[in-house]
This record gives sequence, C-alpha cells and structure tokens, in this order.
Amino acid sequence: MPIALDIAEEELTAEGAAELFAAAQKEIQSVMLGENLSFKTICSDLTLPMSAARGLVQVFWVSSDPQLVSEEGRVFLSGCSDGTEVCLQGTLWAANHSLEMEVPLVLMPSGASRKDLLVSAANKAASMLSAGR
Repeated sequence: MPIALDIAEEELTAEGAAELFAAAQKEIQSVMLGENLSFKTICSDLTLPMSAARGLVQVFWVSSDPQLVSEEGRVFLSGCSDGTEVCLQGTLWAANHSLEMEVPLVLMPSGASRKDLLVSAANKAASMLSAGR
C-alpha cells in the first residue's frame, strides 16, 4: 500500500530572492547579446532567455517597440536608422518574488559604433559652422 507524504516547498526569502535575481541577471546579460558586441551597437538578433538560474527564475520580456525588437529577441533593422533606441523590460519571477530589469538598446543597422556616429555628427556640425563664416 503506497504511503502519501506531504513535503512543503522551502519558501524563498527576500534575501534569497535578491541573490537568485543577481545571479539570473548576470547569466541573462552574458548570453543576451548573441553576436552583438555591445548593447549600444545592436545589429543582429538577441538571445532572450525564458528562464535563468537553473530554471529557478522565469523571465518575461516586453519591448518598447516590438516592430523593431520583438519579445523573442528578433531584431528588425529595415526602416530604422542608426542610433534608434529601444528598451527591453524583463520581469524576473521566482516563487512569490519578482524584479523588473530594463535593458536599453541602440540599434545600428549600418554596424557603425555610437562613437563613429558622434564623430560623424561633430564633423558635420564643424563643417556647417566653418561654411557659415
């Protein structure tokens, strides 16, 4: 005759959740860029995990502009210009705790870096000023 045992799950404390979320954020940020070099030079798809910390943390993503960056991490560069900003918001859930994580992104369809764009803009402004003299 089988014996039924009730085993209560260990409750996650606020301190435990904070440690778990810190580890999850570190893990997420280490894989999320995919082939991109930086969050300021996004020119290809992202890797947005649905879970982290050995599956103990669930992650739900929302994009400020899903037509440019989907909630699955697909990046759509046609129709946007270098320097277009999009923000991804990740909600991390573990047991009865949650944490919001914001990841600002700068899209670069040309593959140019933000520094390249700033130098180009500064050079253009300088030439406009000298032309006006």
